[in-house]
Amino acid sequence: MKRSLLIALSALAIAPVASAASPEGLFVGGFGELNIPSDNKDSKEKFDYIEDGKGLGLELGYFFDPRLGARIEWSSLDFDRSGGRSDTDAERYGADLLYRFQDYGAAYAIAGIKQLTAGDEDTVVNLGLGAQGTISGGLAAFAEVAAYLGDHTDFGAKMGLRYGFGGTPGLQTASLQPAAPVDTDKDGVIDDNDLCPDSAMEYAVDANGCVIIEKHTVTETLTVQFTKDSAEVTGEYLARVGQFADFMNQYSDTQVEIQGHTCSMGSAHYNQKLSDKRARNVAGLLVNEFGIAPDRVTYKGFGETQLINSSSNEAEASINRRVEASVSATELRKKQR
Repeated sequence: MKRSLLIALSALAIAPVASAASPEGLFVGGFGELNIPSDNKDSKEKFDYIEDGKGLGLELGYFFDPRLGARIEWSSLDFDRSGGRSDTDAERYGADLLYRFQDYGAAYAIAGIKQLTAGDEDTVVNLGLGAQGTISGGLAAFAEVAAYLGDHTDFGAKMGLRYGFGGTPGLQTASLQPAAPVDTDKDGVIDDNDLCPDSAMEYAVDANGCVIIEKHTVTETLTVQFTKDSAEVTGEYLARVGQFADFMNQYSDTQVEIQGHTCSMGSAHYNQKLSDKRARNVAGLLVNEFGIAPDRVTYKGFGETQLINSSSNEAEASINRRVEASVSATELRKKQR
């Protein structure tokens, strides 16, 4: 009955801390201990008639790696004695190997050799289980239950505090450090913050890892020259008008005004009508030959009001006989690095 109660109490002691991490490196500890001797020791002089014992102890140990450690310990015990005899004092001392079930884990197994000085000194092998949980920094609480195996089988349980000089359990070990940030697409934004994980390396990205889009203005111009007193678009300019139409088809939201001009020779009235006709003919080509929607094309004649060269010389004045047009669009482009 006493042993069942001991095991139950030990399990309750270990359970609250079994999920916490253990420290590594050098540690020291102090503990309170309950010792339940074999049932027949209380009837034998050899064992000084001892019954249940309790006491305090100290330990000094070292964890060599994430799992394996060792310690030496000593405790001073006060045992009850059967038959109304007075209590007796004893010491228990020895060494243990400690083995964690997981790297830096809370739970561990215990195996060691102990010497008990109650009655005839008794050397035993001990096996047990323990667990500990961090309180703060390197300070931890621990609980253990053990069986002492010799000519007789004793049981023990202890609870105590332990301080690891390695600091906060596990934090100093590289295996528990956070993983280095990963940037899979090499755009300078780590995957955890990257909303566009497949961006191409040649493009600049924003803080979210998405390609920066810039607005660029693109412009296409058209100039068609005419002979004196003519509004006919000659064959050499048809291809150029077609290129202009291609631009407008590419940017389908654009509109254009075709502007007709003349030189200053002849009357202003004549020149106005001639400039209107020149502009109308080019606009007609865009609509009828190259498929630009009529509502996207307007035309206007300016007569001789916008001369490039005001000379009355025939050769110099020919530059004024023209149609001009210009159209601009906004183009979205990915920003290069």
